[in-house]
Amino acid sequence: MRESYRVLHLIHSDQRRGAEVFAARLASGIEGNGRFKNGVCALYAGKSEGLPVGDLPMFRLEGQAGVLARLGLDPGLLARLCGVIRKYRPDIILAHGSDTLKYSAGASIFHRKAKILYRNIGTASVWANSTVKVSLNRMLLRRMGGVVSVSEYTRRDFIQVYRLPGDRVVLIPNGVDAAEFQAEHLGPARGQVRQELGLSEKDLLLISVGNLSAEKGHEQLLAGISDLTRNQLDVRLLIVGNGPLRQKLELRAGELGLSNRVHFLGSRDDVPRLLASADLFVLTSQTEGMPAVLIEAGMSGLPSVAFDVGGVSEVLEHGVTGILIAPGDLVGFGEALARLCMEQDRRTRMGDAARQRCRDLFDMPKVVREYEELFLKMLKSAPREGNGNS
Repeated sequence: MRESYRVLHLIHSDQRRGAEVFAARLASGIEGNGRFKNGVCALYAGKSEGLPVGDLPMFRLEGQAGVLARLGLDPGLLARLCGVIRKYRPDIILAHGSDTLKYSAGASIFHRKAKILYRNIGTASVWANSTVKVSLNRMLLRRMGGVVSVSEYTRRDFIQVYRLPGDRVVLIPNGVDAAEFQAEHLGPARGQVRQELGLSEKDLLLISVGNLSAEKGHEQLLAGISDLTRNQLDVRLLIVGNGPLRQKLELRAGELGLSNRVHFLGSRDDVPRLLASADLFVLTSQTEGMPAVLIEAGMSGLPSVAFDVGGVSEVLEHGVTGILIAPGDLVGFGEALARLCMEQDRRTRMGDAARQRCRDLFDMPKVVREYEELFLKMLKSAPREGNGNS
């Protein structure tokens, strides 16, 4: 019987963040189909509870994002990565954004048999914001067997920034397992979560999920909630996630008189339950590739209000599944929130449309099949050599 191919998913850290959570879900989905064996390798140690990968091999390199990492390549971290590659012997390395580009490119010098695929999760023109970075990344990208971008917006942007041939960058969107958001499994969650938080069934509950960092725009969100309360709208907000701005945001909520209206829940492993308890999803990010949390909200039957950045419009259909607002238009954002808060029937219609759209376009089994087809295409380009794995 022919031996399975092996895929090593290289991630930035073992923290529960969007790119890492997707990588773990993708690896598990591919593993379940039986054609590829999957392992996960984290460059850096996370600062919160570890990423759940089930029974998959998990390699933690325990790197620290210190001076060496910021200035260039940490030789010790690269050596540990090469050790994992020698041990695991992957046929394909899927590098999931951020620092995984430079470390997978560095490892390719010593391990030429593994084909490397880079997954672009953000907007290159935002993050590669200097000539030096662009030149360095273009050099590293030469070591890649291909690039996957998570939205058509980020794909076009990536091609333009790095001047790559169009056929070198393919689009495979983020995916979410619709089964995790089935209403029949989460029916009691609305009442349970609200009871846990001391909220009533009648409270109008908004939710935001994401890392508490500057590009996510939580300060603007708090300002919008403050405006709603001044206009006599009785709303509550759940902020799910951790990050460097948490303390600052908690203080700001207090300054705005929102301490009893905004609940900072930190990192949670029960996001489907939390989404099921809410009435409206809000996304104030200043930059996005394709936000998986927006897909999760749609899978949960929630309408959304979001700034029209990156690939957001490829998930949210304006006027149908939610409302898109021009980036930076805080007045427009507040007005859209107010309208949807007051129009329950419209929220219901948009939520139903969001659930259908997200299940049709972004269900994880569909995304898994697209990655498997791409892997096979890459491997077909050269005969496979046995690697002795069992």
